[in-house]
Amino acid sequence: NDETETQLYLDYYQSPCAGGDMTKLLLQVESRDERDKWVTCLTEAARLKIEDLYDYDGSDEGLEFGRGRYATVRPAKRKCKNLSKQLNSENDGSDDPPLAEGSNELSSSTHKKCDCALKIISKNEFWSRVVKDRER
Repeated sequence: NDETETQLYLDYYQSPCAGGDMTKLLLQVESRDERDKWVTCLTEAARLKIEDLYDYDGSDEGLEFGRGRYATVRPAKRKCKNLSKQLNSENDGSDDPPLAEGSNELSSSTHKKCDCALKIISKNEFWSRVVKDRER
């Protein structure tokens, strides 16, 4: 085996600020297949959106626990991989139906099903404040 077939180089910015330094990381794995699995997993993770991980009501009418300059805190429910079908086929003992797979519509009456508070940050607003030296 060629040694480069079992290596994975990652180039990334230490800071998301424009003009930050680039860092290089070398991962050495056992096989080409393992390297390809890492590439697939990292690529999928980089493409995730908040809706892929949480059910929450992001509408203007949705329940909020708090709001700041660039963030909102809302009740949410963490999605579990391969658990959505189970949740939809089994009732949890309450009279409320389980959340629909991929649902992003939680009303204040269903927030009791939420298991966490989700702080949703507007990256554009945050980084515009950083550029203006109002955040760091």
